[in-house]
Amino acid sequence: MDSKFEDKRQVQSMCYRRRWKIGLKSTIAAFFFFNVLIFVIQLHINNANTQPLEKHASFKQKIENTETFKACEDWTKTGFKQSPPYFLTGVLLVRIYETDKAKLTTRELRQWLQFMQYAGCEHVYVYDAYHFKDESQYDNIKYFINNGYVTYIDWSHLAKPYGIAKTQASAYNHALRVYGKNTTTWQMLTDMDEYVFSSKDVEPYYLQRYIKNFQAKNEFGSEISINNYLFLGKPSPKEDHPYLADRLYRITKKKANVLDKQITRVANVRHHGIHHSSLSLGLSIDVDPSELRLNHYWGARLQNWGEDTEEILEKTKLDESFMPIAARLKANTHCPPIPDYYTYPVENNDS
Repeated sequence: MDSKFEDKRQVQSMCYRRRWKIGLKSTIAAFFFFNVLIFVIQLHINNANTQPLEKHASFKQKIENTETFKACEDWTKTGFKQSPPYFLTGVLLVRIYETDKAKLTTRELRQWLQFMQYAGCEHVYVYDAYHFKDESQYDNIKYFINNGYVTYIDWSHLAKPYGIAKTQASAYNHALRVYGKNTTTWQMLTDMDEYVFSSKDVEPYYLQRYIKNFQAKNEFGSEISINNYLFLGKPSPKEDHPYLADRLYRITKKKANVLDKQITRVANVRHHGIHHSSLSLGLSIDVDPSELRLNHYWGARLQNWGEDTEEILEKTKLDESFMPIAARLKANTHCPPIPDYYTYPVENNDS
């Protein structure tokens, strides 16, 4: 009798081991298939939304001899001059839509891209999270795509419904995986109403100079954490102040919250978060806002888009320190040389 039970236990044990091996093989196969699928999808996205280098060269040859282009300051030509590997790149997730209460449009997107050139960002990866085809910004920023400054990624498949992890964090980490360690040293993650600003250096390419100085002083610094200062209040009329940073002059007297934004050394990043990244090596360092801060042009959100309140006036102060840069940007409104650069596209129905 005992031998029968022993034989039965051995058979059951063999069955369990066999099932375990089959399960393990199935798991490995599924994991391999999933990773191959992700790779193919990413390859498709990259091929579908980036422009061949020959097109950049052809576009450059077509435009660089125009009198308008020759009159542009050197920093406006960043896209024509740089190619990987980069020192500093930017990542932007954006959706522009007609019912946005902040009324941010294609015009503000183009202005932000021009600012990024001025600050010293050598290339920008734009993730377009549109919900409807007519919201796509591809045609509206085609100048920056054609000149090699912008890589456009259609992110609409993860845009609706919007989720911080599903839509925004996934875009940031796609940029880290695909355009990160072999392409750039530092990666900056901000929104199009956020301008990283230094009151101590307002000349072109100031961000590159700041980061290089940061590297020299902070051997183990892998994340530059930038305090968030809000520009609040009722904006000046767009008709008289077409430039976003020229509409709002009242800044919070201290940092508005703990929602910093970051510039990261990509070689030391495990994965990106919205406000901080998980680091495999090094430290996240809060920088002195008198040297570098985030100008976040929030406008009238906290007053329900109405008139200025005593509370808003009390928590803010007048600040025009960005105006020297704004003047340089506005002086180059013909760069890029496209006629509606500072006007609203007709199709957006914004006039």
